[in-house]
Amino acid sequence: SLLAFMFIVLIVLVPRDLNLSLDSNLWVTNYSFDLGEYVTYIRDYFAAAVQNGTLGESRYIDQSSEAAAFGAVGKSLLVILSALIIGFVFGILKGVLDYKLSKTKFSVLGHWTTWLFQSIPDFFLMLIAQWVLIKHVPAIRYFAVDGWEAFVLPSLLVSIYPIFFIARITSASLLAQEGKLYILL
Repeated sequence: SLLAFMFIVLIVLVPRDLNLSLDSNLWVTNYSFDLGEYVTYIRDYFAAAVQNGTLGESRYIDQSSEAAAFGAVGKSLLVILSALIIGFVFGILKGVLDYKLSKTKFSVLGHWTTWLFQSIPDFFLMLIAQWVLIKHVPAIRYFAVDGWEAFVLPSLLVSIYPIFFIARITSASLLAQEGKLYILL
């Protein structure tokens, strides 16, 4: 984690000074990297971090970077925990449904849908769900920072893959127990 932090800080501190000039109705940009300036940025940043005891100001007024990071972590944990609960509840229900439908002519709705949704990468499923919501449900603010949209929609999107994973495990467990002696008695 410390190595990742250092790597991100080193990327962020790369000097971004552009020289802009106008040359006959054309903006010309000139960027030159100066290693001495880069080392100075790094030294000044860490000196200020040690001296002030903070990583700096965030983009929010009167809020440090640490406070913004802890707020984001808290919101992310709520989304992850709620997605896990949604995944367990609907995954177990879907697994039981898959088991019940496995011996009927509707087995396509059971194991096959679970298999299909698990074979598609979850990132792709989330992109499709986001596109459908943005395109066909304009009343919902998808990129909301506060409110129910900022909590419910991400929780539902993150719970897609766990639902089908838990459904597969539940259905396989029920199938493995089928015909056991303690079940038959």
